[in-house]
This record gives sequence, C-alpha cells and structure tokens, in this order.
Amino acid sequence: MRKFSIFLSLLLAVTFTVVVLGADGFQRDNDIHTPDYYEHTVRKAFKRGDWNGGKRLLDEGMERYPEVSGLNELAGSFYLHRQQFDDARYYLVRSLRDNNENVLAKQMLVDVEEKTKNYSSAICYVNELLQVNPYWKGLWRRKIALYRKQGNHQEADRLLRRICQIYPNDSTLRHDLAGRLEEQYLHDRKKGNKSATIASLRELIEQNPKNEEYYLSLSNLLLQEGKRSDAIDIADRGVQNIPGSTALVIKKASILAEENRYPRLHLQHIVCPTMWECL
Repeated sequence: MRKFSIFLSLLLAVTFTVVVLGADGFQRDNDIHTPDYYEHTVRKAFKRGDWNGGKRLLDEGMERYPEVSGLNELAGSFYLHRQQFDDARYYLVRSLRDNNENVLAKQMLVDVEEKTKNYSSAICYVNELLQVNPYWKGLWRRKIALYRKQGNHQEADRLLRRICQIYPNDSTLRHDLAGRLEEQYLHDRKKGNKSATIASLRELIEQNPKNEEYYLSLSNLLLQEGKRSDAIDIADRGVQNIPGSTALVIKKASILAEENRYPRLHLQHIVCPTMWECL
C-alpha cells in the first residue's frame, strides 16, 4: 500500500510537470510566433544590417502569415536592398493589399518605380502619400524631381511656383525656384529668345530683388525692344532695392539723358552728387 502511494505521488508529480511545461510551451509559442513578433524582430535585424539572418526569420513568418502587410513590406525592403526591383515591387504591392495605408511600402514603391524609370507610377504613389500628408514638403520636391526626370519641365515649374506660393518663407524652395529660373534664363538667352529672356528676368527679380545684374540685363533688353519707359522703370526699381548700386544709377540717368528728360549738363550731378565723390 505504501509503495502504491509513493508511485501515485510520483505519477501525479510527473503529470503536473508535463502539464505545466506544456502550458508554458504553448504560451511561449503563442507569444513568439505572432505576426508582430516576426515583424518586430526582422525589422530590428534589417536595421542593424543583418539582412540574411532577418530574411531567414522573415521566410518562416511568411510561411505562417503570407498576407500580413508588415511582413510583405519587409520582404519588399529586402529585395529593394538587393536591387531586385521586380521582386521588391511584387511584395510591396502585396503589402498594400492587406493595408493600403502602409506609408513605408508606398515610399519604397516610389523608389522602385523611380529606379526602374516608371516615373508616372512613381508620381501616382507620391500623390497617394500626399493625400495622407499634404504638407510634406520633401515629398513635393520629390514629385517635382520626378516630373523633371520624366521630361515634363512645364509641370515641374508650375508645381514649384505653386509650392513657393504656399511656403513663401521656405529658403530651400526659394533656392530651388531661383536656380530653375536662372537655368531657364540662361537657356532663353543662349537661344536668342528675347521675349522669353525678358520674362525669365522679371521672375528672377521677383525672387532675388538684390541682384544688380538682373536689373541691368533686363533694362538693356527692354531698350533693345524699344521699351524705354519700361527700361527706366526697371532701372529705377533697381536703384530703390539696391541703393548703393552706382551702375544702376548710371543706367537710369543715361536713359533719361538720351530722352532729354535730364540735360546732359546735369548728368554728372545725378550720378555723382558732389565732385569729391567722383574723385
């Protein structure tokens, strides 16, 4: 009887241990093998540069959860890193099927389509991102750059001007616009297109009212076109905006003198109010 009691006690102890361990293993299995676990662990592995180790765990996770957005996004990021753009596109698009608001997947799709020169598709994904965050200035600049790569400079310029109106104090956007206008001005001047050059210079002066060269060039072009009053107005505007510019004062005075609106006798006094300033 005593031996039976001991045997029963041992059997109960073993059974309890098995049940506890089994329950513990079941709980850990539920905790570990979830989509969140795979996504969190793989994302950390990729972030620290362990692409191969992360991919092995990702493959395991995708066998269990092939439709989960985060896991497909990570697969897309792996293939984008490897520059296997078709595979990257495939998984990133699958990621959006499960969650169309996956911003990271759309950002990477912009990269994929740009790398593969599918600029229209890249612009479409940019538009979707801008619907979520319309004040994302970096994304607006990305869209402008995509239009330029597409060869659609007219739309890129229109969009750049529009964004500069929305953010008039943004120095980066203003620098972008000034650079583009300068490029357009030089292009028009090289082609000998005076009307387009005049328009470009007017815009440049609006963006950079402290550039003496723009006023002088525009004034000269207007004179060549026979628009003397406009040339005087531009020179006068330059004098107002750049008070220390002797060249602009001389330009304005010489035009007025040629029109006999100032006697030549007084031209020196307009340019040099005192004899000592001219010495």
